[in-house]
Amino acid sequence: ILTNESPCVPGALDSGCVLVNVARDPADRGIAAIQNSTQAVGDAHIGAISRALGVDARPHSVFVHGSGPGALASAVYTTFHEETPQMYARITDNLLHPGIRGGGGFYEAARGLAAAEGARASFSVIPLEGRSILQAKVSAPAGWDGRDVRPLEMLGVGELRRSSYLDLAAHPLGSVVQVVVDAPGGASVSGVRGGTADTRDAGGELVPADPSAAGWVFDPGEGPRIQAKYLFGGAASVSAGQIGFGVGAPGGQDWYVAAGIAAAGAAAAALYLRGYRSK
Repeated sequence: ILTNESPCVPGALDSGCVLVNVARDPADRGIAAIQNSTQAVGDAHIGAISRALGVDARPHSVFVHGSGPGALASAVYTTFHEETPQMYARITDNLLHPGIRGGGGFYEAARGLAAAEGARASFSVIPLEGRSILQAKVSAPAGWDGRDVRPLEMLGVGELRRSSYLDLAAHPLGSVVQVVVDAPGGASVSGVRGGTADTRDAGGELVPADPSAAGWVFDPGEGPRIQAKYLFGGAASVSAGQIGFGVGAPGGQDWYVAAGIAAAGAAAAALYLRGYRSK
C-alpha cells in the first residue's frame, strides 16, 4: 500500500508511506521474531515495489496488527510526502488502463475529490494466485447534518455518470455508490430516495434480483452497522438530489457515515454477479 496519510503509523510524520503487509508466521515467538520475519519479506520486495510506484522507499519500522489466526504485520517504508491531486494523477496515469481513466464515473469522482481540503490517497496491490488487483482510493472529510444521508453531496459530486469502461450490456454495474453507517446504539433507514432494488439471498448476502433495475440495496438496513449500495441499473447517470436516505437512531448517540463511489469490477462485480450466474 502506498499512502500519503500522515502519519501512516506512529512516528512517520510528514512522509509518504509504503506498507508491505505480511501474514505472520505462526512459528515466530515474540515481537522481535515477528519484526525480523516481516522486515525480511518487505526488504525482498521493496525494490521492485519502489520502481513500480516511482518512489524511493526507505525502511522505517514494523507495525504489528493484532494477534491470532490470520494476523498481519506491516513492514513500513517512508518516502517523500506527495500532495493528493499530484499523487492520484501520477499513480493512475502510470498504472491504470487508459479506458478507466477516460471512462468517467468513479474515476472522475475520485479525481475531483482529490482536490478537496484534507483529501488523502492510497494505492494498493492485492496479490492473488497468478494475478493482482489494483485499487486506487481517495478519501476526504465531508459535512453531514446527522440525519439525512446525501452521498453525492458529501463527495462533492453534483452528477455521477456511470463509467463507460465496463460495457453496459455485459456489466450493468459500471459505477456503484456505497454508504456505510456506523451507529453503535443501532439505527434504521427511512425516507429512501432513488428507490430500493428487489433482492434475493446468494450465499448469505443480498444481491439484486434484476441487475438492470436501479435502486438501493441495504444489507442490512438497520442495526449497529448499515451497509447500502446504490446500483445504476440501466441508467447512464444520477444526480445528487435523486439518491439518499434518512437514518433514525435512539436520541443523542454518536454515529458516523462513510460514502464512496467504486467500480463494480473485480471484487465488487464478483459479489453481485455470482448470484446471476447461478440462475
